[in-house]
Amino acid sequence: MNIEIEQKYKHAYNLLQGIMESPKNISIFALDRNYQYLVFNKNHQTITEQIWGDKIEIGSCFLTFIKNPLNREKTKVNCDRALAGEAFTIIEEYKDLLHERHWHEMVFSPLKNDDGDVIGLAVFLTDITERKNAEIKIAKETIRRRILIEQSSDGIVIIDKDGHVIEANLKFAEMLGYSLKEISSLHQCEWDAKFTPDELTDMRNQVDEKGDHFETTHRRKDATLYDVDISSNAAMFGEQKLIFCVCRDITERKQTEKELLKAKLEAESASRAKSQFIATMSHELRTPLTSVIGFSDVLSTNTSEKLTEKEQVYIDNIRNSGEQLLNIINDILELSKIDSGKIELECEKFFVKEVFDEILPIMTQMASKKNIDISVNNEIPFETIFADRVRVKRIMYNLLSNAIKFSPDNRIVSVIVDKSDSTIKVSVSDMGIGIPKDRLKDIFNPFTQVDSSDTRKYGGTGLGLAIVKQLVELHKGIIWVESEEGKGSTFSFTLPMKELNK
Repeated sequence: MNIEIEQKYKHAYNLLQGIMESPKNISIFALDRNYQYLVFNKNHQTITEQIWGDKIEIGSCFLTFIKNPLNREKTKVNCDRALAGEAFTIIEEYKDLLHERHWHEMVFSPLKNDDGDVIGLAVFLTDITERKNAEIKIAKETIRRRILIEQSSDGIVIIDKDGHVIEANLKFAEMLGYSLKEISSLHQCEWDAKFTPDELTDMRNQVDEKGDHFETTHRRKDATLYDVDISSNAAMFGEQKLIFCVCRDITERKQTEKELLKAKLEAESASRAKSQFIATMSHELRTPLTSVIGFSDVLSTNTSEKLTEKEQVYIDNIRNSGEQLLNIINDILELSKIDSGKIELECEKFFVKEVFDEILPIMTQMASKKNIDISVNNEIPFETIFADRVRVKRIMYNLLSNAIKFSPDNRIVSVIVDKSDSTIKVSVSDMGIGIPKDRLKDIFNPFTQVDSSDTRKYGGTGLGLAIVKQLVELHKGIIWVESEEGKGSTFSFTLPMKELNK
């Protein structure tokens, strides 16, 4: 009979031991009222070796393995609670021998005999370090995200696929004039004043992780409106689609844009009025000037009457002054036409050489008065270009007349013509006064003179280079200048050799 009872106890012990060892992540142990081990499973033995570096045995005192006095006292208090008959669960943090943090969930249960007296305690200890680390990571990420959201100078709101607010920062609430608590109960339709509910639904359905960008109008709590720039993108959180929106108040920018547009329209209107006035006045002035020049020619060539030498000088002055004034008016009229977009190029194919054949006799005569030689080095005499022949001649006339005007007597004005890819390049160089560095950036502006003082030596309106630049750019070419004060200037420009695609 004793053998049979012993076998039953042995079988019960083995069964109990099997139950204790079966959970792979749970440490189980029992203590008597003197805190000595009655039983423990292998998981508990492994954990204690990791934490304390000691090997535990049945009958050894549990508290002696806890080296830190504070931890030992805290553990004793918990054990005493169980020995007093209380069952409870706590979470404790420990550091192992490598000072790595571990968290254990500990279930304390009193052990009682048949009479109900507490004879010890049992502890079920689960290592929840992985779970706690994940919780800490999530908590840190939440704090970091919240800090970033709150520090943003833009309003940030997160809405679900139905348009309800999930989260928002204080800036967004302030932009709309609500408190954060009020914002949390709003729907997108309550603040968006531009799009209809159906349009907002479509926008929320279509936005994805690539994002969307648009402008809209928001309605504040007090019903006032303001312009907003929105950048949004969507992300899936489980099965829930959330839309992250960054909102920037652009009311001031939009107002500035409106004012700039208004100013632009007013400036364009004033420019058109100016151009119309200049064109009208130029036409009105050209008619009497043409008559003055014509009649001065008649008087100068009238052989029926003998003119004195003094009278002939006066008539020549009238004709020369009239022609000079007519040239100025023609320049102003040409520039006005270009500015108003009324000039249409009449392009055709022609040889580069033809331009110089037509213009050089006139320019040579002008240069001879100052004993200036014009040197032309045309590397592409029989290449054709596609351009407005009259306007190209005007470009060359203005550049050469400037070079002659600003060159001292007995010097050379050189012209070099070459090609690069699909363009020709023309350079006109003089040995004149040059251009100061601080004037280079303005040299192609209308009415700009190298010497703008009241005592300037060289005349002119300063329209020639402005017209040249406009005509070159009408041909889709470019023009630039290289100059050194006192050593001369080189003006270069390019023109296309083939017809441009419109």
